[in-house]
Amino acid sequence: MMTNDEMTVYLAESGCTPVRTATLMMMPNITYACAPTAFVEAVVVVPEMRRRGVARLILTMVIEDARTAGCDKVQLLSHKRHA
Repeated sequence: MMTNDEMTVYLAESGCTPVRTATLMMMPNITYACAPTAFVEAVVVVPEMRRRGVARLILTMVIEDARTAGCDKVQLLSHKRHA
């Protein structure tokens, strides 16, 4: 993962404790005027920090980074067991 230039891993900490993560992967696309598509996954917030807007903050940052990279489409992926 660390050698993939198209992937960004977001990690937020409270003090030295990780409290949220998200992963952004941008891939080329032949539609949408060849603008890349952004895939967001691994959005995780520790239980004691949930319902406080923490995920919203990290997703706002992820979407802004995708927009800056020229993405016309963003997809949020989730695992079926978390539906």
